[in-house]
Amino acid sequence: MDNSCYSDELLVQQFMDGDNQSFDKLIGKYQVLVFSLCLNLLGSEDLAGALVKEVFVEISRRVK
Repeated sequence: MDNSCYSDELLVQQFMDGDNQSFDKLIGKYQVLVFSLCLNLLGSEDLAGALVKEVFVEISRRVK
């Protein structure tokens, strides 16, 4: 799914308004980038995958 046509600001606002699919679109848009950064920092796919989950959970908590 191509999420590049959605502005981040719009997706965040929609998520704040209760649209959980908007947050899913943000995850889809950034999960590969976040995973790559985590992998470069940690050197482990397992640890990077776990950290990616934590990152998006924390973002979701702070935005709502």
